[in-house]
Amino acid sequence: MDQNTALPAIPAGPIGLELARRCFLAAAHADTPTALGLYKRAMVLEPRLVDVYLSLGIRLQQEKPQDAIAAFTRTLALAPTTIEARGNLANLLYRLGAIHEAEAHYRQAVRNKPDLPQLHTNYGAILRRLGRLDEAVSSYRRALMVDPAYADALGNLGNILNGWGKPADALQLFWRMVRVNPADSMAQNRMGDSLNRLEHPKRALPYHVRALALDPGSPDILNSLGATLQAAGLTPKAIPALRRALRVWPSITIIPEGAWIVHYNLGIAMNDIGRVEEACIFYSRSLALAPDSAACLRNFGNSLRYWGDFNAALRCYDRSIRMGEIGAHQNKTMTLLYMAEATPRAVYEAHRAYGSTLPAPAPAPHANSRDPERRLVIGYVSGDFRQHVAAEFMAPLLAAHDRSRFRIHAYSETPSPDAVTARIQTLVDLWRPIRGLSDEQADALIRADGVDILIDLAGHSAHNRLPLFARKPAPVQATWLGYPATTGVPAIDYRIVDSITDPEGTADAHACEALVRLDPSFLCYQPPADASPIGPLPAQRNGFVTFGSFNNLLKTNPATIALWAALMARVPGSRLILKSRPLADAGVRNRVTARFAAAGIAPERLDLIPWTSGTAEHLGLYNRLDIALDPFPYNGTTTTCEALWMGVPVLTLCGDRHAARVGASLMRGIGLGSFVAHDQPDFIERGAQIAADIQALDAIRHGLRHRMAASPLCDTNRFTRCFETVLRTIWHRWCDSLPALPFFTGATP
Repeated sequence: MDQNTALPAIPAGPIGLELARRCFLAAAHADTPTALGLYKRAMVLEPRLVDVYLSLGIRLQQEKPQDAIAAFTRTLALAPTTIEARGNLANLLYRLGAIHEAEAHYRQAVRNKPDLPQLHTNYGAILRRLGRLDEAVSSYRRALMVDPAYADALGNLGNILNGWGKPADALQLFWRMVRVNPADSMAQNRMGDSLNRLEHPKRALPYHVRALALDPGSPDILNSLGATLQAAGLTPKAIPALRRALRVWPSITIIPEGAWIVHYNLGIAMNDIGRVEEACIFYSRSLALAPDSAACLRNFGNSLRYWGDFNAALRCYDRSIRMGEIGAHQNKTMTLLYMAEATPRAVYEAHRAYGSTLPAPAPAPHANSRDPERRLVIGYVSGDFRQHVAAEFMAPLLAAHDRSRFRIHAYSETPSPDAVTARIQTLVDLWRPIRGLSDEQADALIRADGVDILIDLAGHSAHNRLPLFARKPAPVQATWLGYPATTGVPAIDYRIVDSITDPEGTADAHACEALVRLDPSFLCYQPPADASPIGPLPAQRNGFVTFGSFNNLLKTNPATIALWAALMARVPGSRLILKSRPLADAGVRNRVTARFAAAGIAPERLDLIPWTSGTAEHLGLYNRLDIALDPFPYNGTTTTCEALWMGVPVLTLCGDRHAARVGASLMRGIGLGSFVAHDQPDFIERGAQIAADIQALDAIRHGLRHRMAASPLCDTNRFTRCFETVLRTIWHRWCDSLPALPFFTGATP
């Protein structure tokens, strides 16, 4: 039938109504062009036939949405409580971007038919799109009151709870989805996602694997599998899964809205394995699809740092901060530490700005007894109770604490417990894993445990819990060890340093905390038990001096490169070995080589080594160095101690802030103040003189391990007693209701 054929007039009445119904029934089984003609004839025969307009709207909503809207609107004009018409109209308006109109229709629909879980669920989706998350949650919960097993409501509510940082609550919903329908691939996948968020990636993997078996071509599942493999430390296996997800979407111009996350996860994976250039490419693609992704901007900034573009990294962090990404504040503060052009004041202000963003509810009164001499409960908070450089400094203290005067608690944010974790557990009186606990939950736990002094061991480094400290869970709080600058958190009372790293007066002006100077050093080092023997001086067999640095490549900034190149120019034939994970990337190696070449050092004088896996192999590489060079303004700490233990003296430049003075503290602490330069010309002159005296270098090399072992740097008992004096002093001040003020303890160097 030609849909444009003129329809003859038929009188109204029973005959006309019956013919209209026959047309309607015929249209329901006809192809679309024929059906449209039949629907039009039925409307002429009987304009009040509601089912005609409803069916016409359903037929038209894909190809002619405006005509469908008109048909649904006519349906509702004739029968306002027709739920199917109102629901379809709302969905169509939502699809066309008329969100507020769609919301109004769904609001009316759930009033008319409150016993349909689908209506509540769809209404929740619209509310979520409008940013009215609390109302969306209520709508999903109403759907589940009608049908506790309604999968869409369970899944959507779980997604919101995940976004709210409540993965444990989301997990319960996804588990209900799996029990109702084990063959639901997305339910299996969401279970995996939630377990991954709860830091259980290995438990999450089977759910992703089952999900993929149920739906092998799903890019969402492939992406989730890749992200979880990555979190489980299986990045080489994660990359193929993520690449498969991209092959499903062959061109970024047609990738659906949520697919930016695959590029984002690939960026993280590439960064993890040291392929920085590729990481930057994937982050760029992700931002092309989701320019407002604060997390992607932050991680892009991290890769740009390793690429050597600090200013571009800062721009990424600033954009991310403006979007509300608190973590980007910490990336920014750390980046400033690596930049020679960042003044101490600028570094301080950035940290203070971070502290001002932390929610700081008025702390509840502390019930701790103000007895100044009682046994104190000391809580240490760290994400590095594991195979990590920080453990080499914290473990000796934990083991040597006087248990008659102190009870030691460890609050662990450690992401991947290992053998070192197990050993540290034996060194404390109470072990409390807090990873996955909210700040509120951890606050309540620490208060219930009666902690008197809570000590942060991370600062702004990875896996920190500074927002927890902002809540003031203990009456006295301090920071030590893990970070070379102020935290910027007003609720942290003290920072433990020494007189060399933080000279009285100048350093106090750039700290939010009161500085406690623990002299002669704020550190105590535990040498590795599996260190290889010290080899002969390389210069004696090579005929030239080999400088080196095994520090994080971020510390080798343009100013450091220029200074080291000037020293190498003064020492003919000298070579430089750099070792750092990002040097596995050819693009990074080329950029480093080009920067040295611009400073006059030919590529053949450089040896660039990526990360090595074993401690023994890593330490053995020091046998290739004659002199280690300390970067500035961010000195080495563990790398300096390792070099010294392996017989390699470290030439350092004493700067104008804590991070730039740790090298001076360590070298003077072992009696090698001659390796501490006062300015850049002095660094070059001292380095040239030291390199010229091979005999003296050889003598230093073979006496260095003994010198270090006999120094205060490795005197665990002495250090622990001084540290405990600090603890008792700051406790006395709290008992006397005195404010936190700077003070000294130990022997001033």
